[in-house]
Parts: sequence; C-alpha cells; structure tokens
Amino acid sequence: MMINIVAIEDDMMFLIGLEQTLKKEPFNLIGKTDNVTEGMQLLRKTNPDLVIIDMSLKQGESGVTALSSISRSLPHLKSLVLTASSQFELALKCLSVGADGYLIKGQQPENIRAVIKTVYEGGIYLDPSFKTDFNHYFTFPNSHLIHSATSSESKEILQKFSAAELEVFQLIGNGYTNKQIATITHKPIDTIKSIIVRIFHKLNLKNRTLVALKAYELGLIA
Repeated sequence: MMINIVAIEDDMMFLIGLEQTLKKEPFNLIGKTDNVTEGMQLLRKTNPDLVIIDMSLKQGESGVTALSSISRSLPHLKSLVLTASSQFELALKCLSVGADGYLIKGQQPENIRAVIKTVYEGGIYLDPSFKTDFNHYFTFPNSHLIHSATSSESKEILQKFSAAELEVFQLIGNGYTNKQIATITHKPIDTIKSIIVRIFHKLNLKNRTLVALKAYELGLIA
C-alpha cells in the first residue's frame, strides 16, 4: 500500500532532496506547495495519507495555525512537522495542536522514511534531541501549554479507566501503533481501536498525540 504525501515547504533545495527521499516505495509525493493557503486546498483536493509541513514559511504564515486547521478540518490526516527549528516549546505546541510527529531537518533519508512510516502507522514521534527537555519539562513544568497533574488529580482521572484501558493508554504514551499495541496486549486490533475511542471520550481529547501527552502529564510514562 502506497503512503500518499503532500509537502508544504518553501525551501526549494530542501524540497528537491525530500522528493528524492520519497521516491522509494511505499512513499508517494502526490503534491507540494510553498504556502499554507494553497496547502489546505491541495490537501482537500488530493486527500493524502500524510502531510509534511515546515514551521518556517517565508510568507510569514503560521505553521502552528495551519496544523490546528488541519487537525480540525481533516482529523484523519497524519501530520509530520519537518523543520529547522530546535525550539522545544514550538515542538510541544505543534504536538498539542495535533501534529503526530516533529523532526528536525538534517536527517538521513532512511531516518525520514522511518519516521514517516511510524507516523503513518499511528505512532507519535518527537525528535530524540528533545529527550532531556521533555523529561525536564514534566518534572519541572514551566509552560502554559500543558501542566503536570498533581497526584490527587492523576488519581481522580485514572480511576475512570479500566485496567485494559490504562494499559492501552500507557502504550499510546510510549508511541506504539495500534498494530503494536494489539501484539503486546494479545487483543484483536478492532478491540484496541474500540478501547482507544473510549480513552478519547473519557479524556475529552480528539487526537492521539494529545492522549500521549496526557499520559506523560498523569505520570503513566516514566
């Protein structure tokens, strides 16, 4: 099965390299544009599986705003931020508005392809360079984006979940795909999907990335 991709990127030299990276199966770059307005039109027209978007667009358009719009209007579309910015708060903001992955430019082609596949299969990806920032953030929260829940808040929220739901909740937080979760838990994938729907409903969240961040917030992920 081909993975149909649209790229929103205004660095032409980088885009040429990305096109070469995506020439290998199962990747299929079906559209590209250098601005958000045309990008939204292209996404609706082509209905791809995944969008790759830069955060530093020269026309001054907000990549974060675009991600938020994509998440609202095309909730089933996977999104990967591929950008030069190594600002942790920007990465966290992108994930909080619906991005499924955040990767800093300068990667080897095989790494880009691996991350795309992870995101396409339902996983969540955060550039490894943020590991220290991410752990520090949830130990010493200092941003308005997400707060670290107190033990009493965590207990109250987690009491809503069955043991099976908590197990899946934790695995989502660790970035596992539905297929991987089904293998680990020895449950049919349709059962896993049903459990995830219940988790979304109980948390009042609309996408997998926010569920994963919530798992960190509640202390399910070490």
